[in-house]
Amino acid sequence: MYTLKNVIKLFALTVMLLSYGVSVADNPKDHKPVPPEVKSGIVKLIDHPNLTDVDFREAEAVLHFLVNAKSEIVVLLVETEAPYVDQLLKQKLNYKKLNTANLDQRYTLKVTIRNG
Repeated sequence: MYTLKNVIKLFALTVMLLSYGVSVADNPKDHKPVPPEVKSGIVKLIDHPNLTDVDFREAEAVLHFLVNAKSEIVVLLVETEAPYVDQLLKQKLNYKKLNTANLDQRYTLKVTIRNG
């Protein structure tokens, strides 16, 4: 029969294994630095967002994306607490073409959106 002590040990072991898996899966060393031409292309695409109906001053996000063989941005994940920033970045960037050579890489970029 399972005792409370064994259940607690099993739960603690599960939490430890899951937290280790998450930390290994998103290792920042695996991310390449974003080339300047990609960064400037993203800035041009999200420049002057129309956010008149949203009340905020500034919002931050971490953008996980890749540039595919067709030089298109493919948004993988937007880490933010502001749902409108998630929607904005996906709408403005997903499958938009960049004027770059074939990069075919995954990148991570910190983005700050300012309203006004």
